[in-house]
Amino acid sequence: MQSVEDKQDFDNFLAKVSSIDSIVKGLTSEDVNVQAEALEKADEELNTLKKSKTFDKTVINKNAYKNDNNLKRFPNQHTSQDDFLSAMEADCQQRANARKERHKKATKLKELGNEEFKKNNFDEAIRIYTEATKEAKDLTPLYTNRAAAYLKLGKCEEAVADCDFSLRIDERWVKAFVFKGRAYQKLNKFDDAIEQFKELLKIDEKNTKLVQKYIDEVEEDRRIFLLEAEAEKQREEEKQDPVNIPQVIQTLRDRMQEEKKTGSDLSGSLMYYAGGLRILQAKLVDENSRTLFRMHHGFNLFTDDGCIANCLKSRLNSVSANPCHGNELVSSAVCLLHAACINEPENLRMLVSLSSMPDVLLSFLTWPDDQVKRDVISLFQETSFEASTRLIVTNAVDCAKFGKLLLSPNTQRADANTAAATTLCNFTLEKKFLASAEKSFEEEILPCLIKHLNDVGSGDYEALTLRMRCFAHFVESSSICTIVANNESVSENIKNALDRCVTSFKKGLTNPCAMEDVLQVTTKIIKCNKSSTFCCSLAQLLYPVVMKSKETGLLMKSLTVMSLCMEGLVECTEAVYKNSGTAFVKQLYKLMKHNDVAIVTYSLKIMCFIGQSVHAAVEYFASIDKDYATMRQLLMNESKGSISYINQSHVAMLLGIIAQMPHGLDPILAINKEGEVVRHLLVLCRDSSSKHCRANCAIAVGKMAQANGRFLEELRKHDGINILARNKPPDELLA
Repeated sequence: MQSVEDKQDFDNFLAKVSSIDSIVKGLTSEDVNVQAEALEKADEELNTLKKSKTFDKTVINKNAYKNDNNLKRFPNQHTSQDDFLSAMEADCQQRANARKERHKKATKLKELGNEEFKKNNFDEAIRIYTEATKEAKDLTPLYTNRAAAYLKLGKCEEAVADCDFSLRIDERWVKAFVFKGRAYQKLNKFDDAIEQFKELLKIDEKNTKLVQKYIDEVEEDRRIFLLEAEAEKQREEEKQDPVNIPQVIQTLRDRMQEEKKTGSDLSGSLMYYAGGLRILQAKLVDENSRTLFRMHHGFNLFTDDGCIANCLKSRLNSVSANPCHGNELVSSAVCLLHAACINEPENLRMLVSLSSMPDVLLSFLTWPDDQVKRDVISLFQETSFEASTRLIVTNAVDCAKFGKLLLSPNTQRADANTAAATTLCNFTLEKKFLASAEKSFEEEILPCLIKHLNDVGSGDYEALTLRMRCFAHFVESSSICTIVANNESVSENIKNALDRCVTSFKKGLTNPCAMEDVLQVTTKIIKCNKSSTFCCSLAQLLYPVVMKSKETGLLMKSLTVMSLCMEGLVECTEAVYKNSGTAFVKQLYKLMKHNDVAIVTYSLKIMCFIGQSVHAAVEYFASIDKDYATMRQLLMNESKGSISYINQSHVAMLLGIIAQMPHGLDPILAINKEGEVVRHLLVLCRDSSSKHCRANCAIAVGKMAQANGRFLEELRKHDGINILARNKPPDELLA
């Protein structure tokens, strides 16, 4: 935030600019009297500057022409108009150059501040922006950028001050109004916030939709603020009246009964009931109050024949209630149900057991009001956190319909979309949910997933990643995976999505949104139904990611898909090597030394596939692994477990291929490591829990013994003949 001195300095600066501007306009006026008056003011200004000893921050600098020969032409304080304008022009140019340099330096500082802002280092960003303002006080982005950082830290008053300062520089600076409005919104000054957002319409009438969006968000925050204030008030009252919950429930039920008897117009009671439900919601703050609500038949408020039940069922019965009041009543009801079921499985179980209530709750996901949708999504999200409550809901609702509605809630609210996707992600962890959804998966859910696939690679938002994660969870079910794998539209859309992701990756996006989850889905599909055409295109498509990605997760999943594509498809392996050559082999060799064991495993596996069909690739690999140090290190890894055995199995396969190359084993012989290598291979032949590892090690030892007598000698020395006989390795190499 600017200091008082800075603001005063800036005010003086603006005043001086205004004064000089007035003098210049007067000197150029066609009116002789105005010219004379302006000339007199100019003389006064110059006299003032001459007498001032300390003033050095004005628009006119008295030392600007100290060494300028032009001053010799008018030594007296009275100057001609032409001489004055010449002096002004020279001073203006000098100051323009200095200003340009200051702006250049300030802009560089601003960019540094922006980098810190992106890293969420808001305090450091503020420090840098402040330093930049010392270089250029009239650079508006510095103040609004700093205001944005202040907002992130919750320093709303400081943000308002910076926005005000930037508007004094540029009264039409859009960001200043936006950030100032956001600050007022956070300060709960809702009217002030709306006033700031409306200023955007004065700048450009086309901002109507944006302004309305901002205002709607402010009104929503106002509503929540007022509700919270009312809830706090009711909570205090509850301390003095512990039996209030049963009384409120009974009062609402009595009124419904009375209206039913008298045949009163129910539409006028909507807001009354909404208020009553909000009062109950505020009182359900702990286990005791929720239990009290259930024991006193609070849930019957939603099933008794009356105003509340009719409004809640209006969507099912195709009846439209008063849009405004109906929305408020439904929102109040959902919030109360949410409050009643928090950490109370028994209450949730009672809720979903009520007649038509599961269908009613699902109907709220199609309610035209976004607030109602957000409320019911929040209710379901709460139930999705625990396996026990997930099972209660799963047993009660149509899971396929539920999944479809959560995938496409048809709301513009980003928080609602994210919450819906999060909720579905949690539910898809349950096998029973997947089994139930499978019945209508292809008709209800799959079209939604395909639709969202079209955003992958071109969109970047949290809900998209979560939706693709749901997709990955769905294909964990073998039955659903079969449905997906046999759908040609899915394969085509996945290929297009990954193509867009790789294009973004090439442009510098290190980890495109949802790409990892799409690769997870692809892995399952390939395992379920392997298409040669699909695999060949994917393997070549992912080559740039394997070559350059620094993101461990993305790299690992790309290697996984590529290895699955190459497995058993020689044409796919040869195509990748043909297009990439030794560069790909070199990258695989680097990845074999990666600190992530999964990346090492898939790199070795791909190298084995290449080595089986392209011997030139193995020759190059052998030439870059000096003394076969990397292979020997992996082979002699003392760690136990399936991953270690898989890696050792792959190394053994590569050694077996190398043994068939002329002089392929010379590097091992040159450093006298043949005994060490043979000994480890035989130990693995005897002790490995992996039959593939045992077989590949036996084959490698046999090939080595055939290639050179020194290996045969080591084989005999370590009782290798008997070990190999017991393993009976097959004739072919195993992957």
